[in-house]
Formats: sequence, C-alpha cells, structure tokens
Amino acid sequence: MRALFIFSITLVAWKALGQTDSVQFFVTGNINQYVPRASAKGMYPVLGYDSDVKPKVLIGGFGVGVCGWMRMGSKSSLKAQANISRSVYWEEVNFYDQTNADLGHYPVATSDITLGPSVTWHLHAGKHFSIGTGLACQTLLLSYSRIREDVFAGGSRGLGANRYYKPFVVTLPLELSLKWERSFFNVRYEHGLHNRLKHDLAEFRTDHHGLIFAEIGFPIR
Repeated sequence: MRALFIFSITLVAWKALGQTDSVQFFVTGNINQYVPRASAKGMYPVLGYDSDVKPKVLIGGFGVGVCGWMRMGSKSSLKAQANISRSVYWEEVNFYDQTNADLGHYPVATSDITLGPSVTWHLHAGKHFSIGTGLACQTLLLSYSRIREDVFAGGSRGLGANRYYKPFVVTLPLELSLKWERSFFNVRYEHGLHNRLKHDLAEFRTDHHGLIFAEIGFPIR
C-alpha cells in the first residue's frame, strides 16, 4: 500500500507537470552508493581497483532516469523523477560443500536493479541552489549475487537471484540541487524506512539501508 501511494503521488505529479509549459524535462545519469545500516554488509566502491580479486576493476552503482521541474513560485519548485539504477554492495555468505561441511564465510558482491520514483518539494536559497524532500520508493526489479573469482578454483560462481527481499522499500529523500537553465546537479540521500527482508527472515533479522545518489541532468526539450 505504501508503494502504491508513492506511485500514485508520482503519477499525479507527472500529470500536473505535463499540463504546463513552465515545466523543464531532463534526462539524468547517476552514480550511487549503497549504505548498509546495522547489517552484515559492506560498501562496494563506485569505481575501484583491487589487485587481489578478479576482475580487478570494481564497478559499482550507476543508473539513468528522467525528471521534470516546475516552479511553484519565486521560492519553491516541484520535482518528479524516476530512475532505473544498479546498486552494489558486499555481503558475507556462508558456504557448504556437498557433504554439508562448513566452508566458511566469503565475500559476495550483490547487485540490485531498481526502479526509483520520487516526488520532492524544493525550497530555493539563491538563484541556483535548492534543498528538497518528499517521498520516494525503491522498487526491486532484480537482485543477484556473484562470488569473487579468487575464492574457489575454476573461476567465478554466480549465486543467482535473491528472493528474500521485499519488492518495495519506501524511502525518505533529502536533496541538494544546483540548477541552471541547461543542466542541473543533484546529490540525494534516500533513507530506507523499514526492513528489507520478508517472510521468516524478517522475524529474526533486520536489513536497513540508505542510498546516496550523485546525478547530472540535461534538458530533453
């Protein structure tokens, strides 16, 4: 219900934005950082290098999206946005062999592919700078894991899709924006408001997280 509520707000905002000529539409690109909170996970670099693993070049979170800005007076704006993003993080997974012998914990890189709609209300402090907040949602399209190639002989091992996460996580966004006529730059933190885990896992484990986005946008028209 919370996800449907946020989707509804986003659709209403896009409808409102589409009915006025004062709206600017942008295509956006982002890099993002998954921030674990109180869980057995680690931050994966947006771009890094590690000579001890394969592949040695580590590529983390990135995505694309569209957004619309509409001025609501001299001091405020409404911003509606939707991104498709890949977010990456490390997590420790316990492995067992065919005889059920414990092989120990090993780091696994997990990637989440999400659709992220958001609606934020911005207050302007100067000609170009604004700060905004509102409601957002991370809709999980796919989550999959892969083990580092140096852990087991014989190359990398894909662990497949993860099915223990909820399909929706409602988030509280906080944005800092610099906007010009032909571009904008935006830094946003999305604070997850509830446990990601579902079913039996949620009864004895919690998994909360945040997401940091750095975005740049260019006008569509």
